[in-house]
Amino acid sequence: MNSNPGYIPLNERLAHKCFQQPDSHKSKVWRYMNLAKLISLISEKRLYLTRLDKLIDDPHEGTLSKYTINGIKSFAISQNWDDKPVLDQLMKHYHKNRATTYVCCWHMNEQESEAMWRLYCGINNGHGVAIQTTYSHLLKAIETESDVYIGCVRYFDPTSEPQDINALCAAMYKRNAFIHEKEIRMVISPGELRKTDNIEHSPESWLIPWDSAQLIEQIYIDPCSPDYIAKAIKTVINAIAPELSKKIKDSHLKEAPFFP
Repeated sequence: MNSNPGYIPLNERLAHKCFQQPDSHKSKVWRYMNLAKLISLISEKRLYLTRLDKLIDDPHEGTLSKYTINGIKSFAISQNWDDKPVLDQLMKHYHKNRATTYVCCWHMNEQESEAMWRLYCGINNGHGVAIQTTYSHLLKAIETESDVYIGCVRYFDPTSEPQDINALCAAMYKRNAFIHEKEIRMVISPGELRKTDNIEHSPESWLIPWDSAQLIEQIYIDPCSPDYIAKAIKTVINAIAPELSKKIKDSHLKEAPFFP
């Protein structure tokens, strides 16, 4: 048990309204990456969380939809408030929130995804790997990390559906166009960063402890990897973490067909 007086028990974090939980904690989760990122994860024993405003694949990360903003404007007008200062203050808050919130993204699926290989490991470069674990192992990784939350991303239509107005919730909404990602997110918004107005100096990443030997179930090699790259990946992993060698697998997508 964490003796920190500010420690938030894991069960309370899992019950947070912004973090929907999967049907089963036994569900498989995946993280697709290049070899350099895997080496860093294993050797540094730290899991990398990216600052929300640095997720360049979607500029809408951590923002409010037009539908939600219009709802806020309507409410302000109904209260006879000047809606401009209300929205200006809200935008300032969300700008700061995006620069002080960090996420680590996982793909929930009971099997490999060819789409995820190509999205996160490139097309036919063969240098990718995928680590497979379970949701329960992710919970173990954050159990003593009081400020780290986890749950399923909510996919929504930003033109017709509202969002919860909450700093943590902002990291857990994505447009329906991204629903194929079936994303699980770890989220942290460190209190010491949120207390300062000097967000320009917020670190671009946040690190939390990660025990690969205990938390990784399998390591899959990119199905596009030629034999020499697959061999090199196995050699590197064996050199830096021999206990993981038995967990290395060739991609199921590389299996030969039953007939030519």
